[in-house]
Amino acid sequence: MNRTLKFAFGVVLGLGLVMPAAAQNFPDIPDNHWAYEAIANLKGKILFGYPDGLYRPARPMSRAEFAVATNQLYQMMMAKDNQLQSAIDALTRRLDQHATHGTGGTGGVSQADFDALKRQVNEMQTRLNAMQSWGQDIANLKRLSTEFERELAAMGVDMDAMKRDFADLAARVKKLEDGGGSGMPFNIHGEGNFVVTAGHSTDSLFGMTRTGRVTGIGQSGSDFDGVAVGMTNDLDMFHEINVSMDGKSGENVSWVVSMNMGNMFGWFDEANFGDTNSQGAGMSFEDNEDNILYVDQANATFDTNVAGQGFTATVGRFRHSGGAFFMARPDYTEFFENKRWDNGEFVMDGAKLNFDFGSVDLTAFAARNSDRTGIGEDSPNLNLMMHDLGDDEFLVDAMLGFELAAALGGNGSLRGVYYLQDSYDVDSGINRMSTFGGELNLDLGSLDFYGVYSQTNFGYNTTTVLDSDNAAWAAWLAYESDSFGFDVGYARVEGNFGAFGNWGRLGTQWNPTNIEGFGGGVWLKLGNRMKLMAGAAMFDGAEDAPGLFGLPITTDDQVQSYHLGLDYELNSAWDLKLGYENVKFDFDAGLDPSQRWYTVGLSHDLSEAAKFSIMYMMSDVDFKGIGGLDPFGADRYKGGILSTQLSFKF
Repeated sequence: MNRTLKFAFGVVLGLGLVMPAAAQNFPDIPDNHWAYEAIANLKGKILFGYPDGLYRPARPMSRAEFAVATNQLYQMMMAKDNQLQSAIDALTRRLDQHATHGTGGTGGVSQADFDALKRQVNEMQTRLNAMQSWGQDIANLKRLSTEFERELAAMGVDMDAMKRDFADLAARVKKLEDGGGSGMPFNIHGEGNFVVTAGHSTDSLFGMTRTGRVTGIGQSGSDFDGVAVGMTNDLDMFHEINVSMDGKSGENVSWVVSMNMGNMFGWFDEANFGDTNSQGAGMSFEDNEDNILYVDQANATFDTNVAGQGFTATVGRFRHSGGAFFMARPDYTEFFENKRWDNGEFVMDGAKLNFDFGSVDLTAFAARNSDRTGIGEDSPNLNLMMHDLGDDEFLVDAMLGFELAAALGGNGSLRGVYYLQDSYDVDSGINRMSTFGGELNLDLGSLDFYGVYSQTNFGYNTTTVLDSDNAAWAAWLAYESDSFGFDVGYARVEGNFGAFGNWGRLGTQWNPTNIEGFGGGVWLKLGNRMKLMAGAAMFDGAEDAPGLFGLPITTDDQVQSYHLGLDYELNSAWDLKLGYENVKFDFDAGLDPSQRWYTVGLSHDLSEAAKFSIMYMMSDVDFKGIGGLDPFGADRYKGGILSTQLSFKF
């Protein structure tokens, strides 16, 4: 039998260690206890309770008791290892017997028996492939055994043998990960997504989503005819397939390639899902684009050193983000849940270096941003960084970035950022933007603190053109427990602040500037199945003039935002989500635009690798004729949209 296959069969990472418990739970663990299922699964295997039969969940576990549980888990892992290895050895002998004697004659096996053996081998291979991500679990158990070495030794555990077993398992898992368990030097995986949207009008008025997309517009070919219609006349179907490959070339070089094809991708001002970085405000959904093939990752990563200083280098097409107030791509795909579109990372071509100086990390990169397109003559840019400056456009063609992060013990981090972004095709005005600042994250136990300052300066070559009213700062405090949490904070974002970030939304206004005020929220769990959420924000105009990017409000005007939400687990497969959002503009002149949305959604886990969801959103938006707020110019919107999504992974 193939030696590599024998080696892969030897990998056992606690397969089936924790199965659903058949016995009753401890009598002092009620059915509605938050850890009922976990304790039931572990009872009689790792957790044994006290001599009186009780578990006493509120009592802290001693180091000795924890050591007993750790040793029990280790013993079960090795028992499963031996059990599976024995089965593998038996299969190996039978396959070797077939290879020696053939399918006929004394001592041989039948073809049917051989086919059955192959099916068993394939089943075991599938189970082993699923273990590729378990390496961290072994590492954690190894660390536990080191922490409790004295207690384990006192129990008579052979610590040297335990360490050898962990090392052997870790080595075999690494080899399985490197080969993907398939015998190939790389892994192939991917996903497919199918999305259907159906918009409608209400009272002959178009609807508007929270990204400013218009619903219920009748279509004539590829052009809007401006007629308010129902769902059958505003029906669009989208699809996208992703295929990714990753692997290693030797011990020091890893690589990844990710390719996508579908009709979701398009120019920022067209009617499909956009270029992964466009809001599409004022446009409707329209599946009038041909399939586009694009590569969002194609890079190699390796470790090296210069003058004795080691670092990791990534070269090629990579994805990167740098923080909400510095560089992060907003998620405008509210009807499409997909990590590749929603992860906040920009796609760029270049090189990225990561230096580790102990408690301090330095990331430096140089990259091209624009003209990174899909395949084909008319393919759009992957994700543009662009500002509309009226008579001119500032399009980021290339950038240089530095990020320095310092760990503050085990309680947080301090991070500094500097980006220099250049635009090539500008004869005058602005062709350079620098973004710089810092952020502080603190872990205070149940409390988390976040503070940030960021600034964007604009220039032409080496001459500064604009360096006033161009800063943003915020401070936020959050608390979280098992059943309750809240957050509260303050932010001021000036009108000339232009970072390509993702710091929030006020109705249809994404990344709003020229605002100053407070916000916060609270959430509460009611049992194991229901979670309630509520939040509010109140902002005034930071200045009387909106600046380059700001809302058309003054210091005498106010914006108020309220939202309510409910998540409810209907059963083990279906989840229900309800939402309400209300945004009110209070202008000193007397006009008060308002925006309201009502949403209901259902999601169903078809399997571990497939999911189906359906969502309906109803809008009631009235801009009161305020210029600078309405992206389409119809003033009043009352329609809705129904969307479905089917996703699967392979």
